[in-house]
Amino acid sequence: MLTNYQGKTYDIEEIIEHLQPHLTSKRLEKMQQVIQMRSQLFVPVLERIFDQGNINAVLRSAESMAFQNVHIIENESFRRANRVSKGSDKWLSIQRWKSTRECLNHLKQNGYKICVTHLSENAKAIGEIDFSQKTALLFGSEGYGISTEALDLADENVVIPMKGFTQSYNISVAAAIAMYHARLDRDKKLGESGDLNETQKQELLSHYLLASCNKSMQQIADSLEKKQ
Repeated sequence: MLTNYQGKTYDIEEIIEHLQPHLTSKRLEKMQQVIQMRSQLFVPVLERIFDQGNINAVLRSAESMAFQNVHIIENESFRRANRVSKGSDKWLSIQRWKSTRECLNHLKQNGYKICVTHLSENAKAIGEIDFSQKTALLFGSEGYGISTEALDLADENVVIPMKGFTQSYNISVAAAIAMYHARLDRDKKLGESGDLNETQKQELLSHYLLASCNKSMQQIADSLEKKQ
């Protein structure tokens, strides 16, 4: 079976066969442990975030909590920052979109319930949301919040209850809290394991091997690339 990684096409079995022997048993064991915990059925979505540092922080939290897929609706005016994701982005499957409608329609068509973080009269506290279902949770841009387009397409409005005068968290903090809630809810209802099937696990292993390439491994990977 073929897979695409950073714009290049590879045969999954060939990548595993030829690259796996170049990693230590300890490193391979860690990869397998991570893969066993990975979830693709909860998806954080970032809508037109301005600050690259905030994006990086959300990516780091998503990776740490074993959420494999992140969708980013791009903001061409985003502000770059020196803060980094500590390399977490290379372990994630990141899909970028030009429009909110295109992204959310894609997720809906694939069975995801769309939740948006937005304070409204009908908003539910995050503890009331059932994250054992396929769920996409959307976070809006700094200062502007969720777009009207996202609100129109949402199935649920979600809030993180607050006890002080402040009415909102920084986007990276809000995302970390929300994803932690989602992780706990999924673990409680589904058990502390991932939801990838065997084919998805093998594909992810091939991506992790490619992401781990040193110079000699990269030469092997280059020789295995399938030219279209």
